[in-house]
Amino acid sequence: MVQQSLSQHLGPWAPSFLAGMICLFAFSSIVGNYYYGEINIGFISKNYMTLMLFRVFVVGMVLFGSVAKVALVWDLADLFMALMAITNLVAIAILGKYAYIALHDYMDQKRAGIVEPEFDPAILPSQRGIEVWKKE
Repeated sequence: MVQQSLSQHLGPWAPSFLAGMICLFAFSSIVGNYYYGEINIGFISKNYMTLMLFRVFVVGMVLFGSVAKVALVWDLADLFMALMAITNLVAIAILGKYAYIALHDYMDQKRAGIVEPEFDPAILPSQRGIEVWKKE
């Protein structure tokens, strides 16, 4: 309906333009989600085979999504997005206490008159996983 409406209002080139935009959106979504997954797989496991299995799975799902029925593809997309949301909510719940500690430290530094507060990893109860903010 959108393509037909656009062709009536904008001309015969509009449906092709809309199809091209949908292809670009789909491609960028696949690349973005793949990158997100690859970075997280690399963080979870340094095993090369795990990464290769993920890559094969992604290519298989792209192939499956291009030939399967649309309703099944949308149902699977909803399922995987729900699983990703649950995973993110669990991570937020686990990391929330550390975020509040960092926020409290930031607010204390602002109240003390520090113009540019600086994160000190020593305020966290565990130093495990801190690789970026080492004190010099």
